[in-house]
Amino acid sequence: MHFRHLAAGLGLLLVVLTSGSAVAEGDSWVPIAEYQINVASAGTDGDGLTLRDASGHGHDLSTQTARGGTITLLRDGDRPRLRFPAPCTGACPHAILEGAPVAEDLNPGQRRIRFGATLRMAPDETTDGSNVLQKGYSLEGSQYKLQVDGFEGHPSCVLVGRGPIWLVYSRVGVADSRWHDVLCERDGGELTISVDGQVTGRIDVPEKLNVTNDEPLRLGGKGTSENNDQFSGELAAAFVSVAD
Repeated sequence: MHFRHLAAGLGLLLVVLTSGSAVAEGDSWVPIAEYQINVASAGTDGDGLTLRDASGHGHDLSTQTARGGTITLLRDGDRPRLRFPAPCTGACPHAILEGAPVAEDLNPGQRRIRFGATLRMAPDETTDGSNVLQKGYSLEGSQYKLQVDGFEGHPSCVLVGRGPIWLVYSRVGVADSRWHDVLCERDGGELTISVDGQVTGRIDVPEKLNVTNDEPLRLGGKGTSENNDQFSGELAAAFVSVAD
């Protein structure tokens, strides 16, 4: 899968698209969350930042913060991106992007689902919990999630129905100060994780696994509480797609 970033006029578009080569003939993936940043309406310190859904499904995300946390829009260097709060200890600043609750079309149920992000993390930005994209909680209801948990910086994908936590680790790490496209895909009884177009982990999951919850889609953490599993790197794009 290839992620494409587009700049348009005075506004900045961060759009995730699937290329024709990434989807086998006959597949019908439907994007249900894609995002763009309107620079004209977003302060560079992240205050009041809204990430608009470019898929047409209306899943806009807004900034939620605690203890002075911010999400900073950066436009220098090789690409525009969002920087999340740096790792720290104690009462740390927290900031995430969060959508509206319920959002039934973001619940895959038993359908096939792809979700992922284009991200960059330095070796010193890893923590024991770093949630990039998630909907739901593993211990409350159900969940799908992309995370970079652990100081070694290996991403993983999580699916939870009404029971066990199903998790696949990537053999390849991403905390090397380089940009990486990380993709999670559930296809029937299989859950895979890919880094830069290469499958780097695979596990079996129940074919009847049902992922449905009333929680909002979140980027950058599971909330703004003290143990929010704050993502501390840079994010250039994110998406969720489903297929029957």
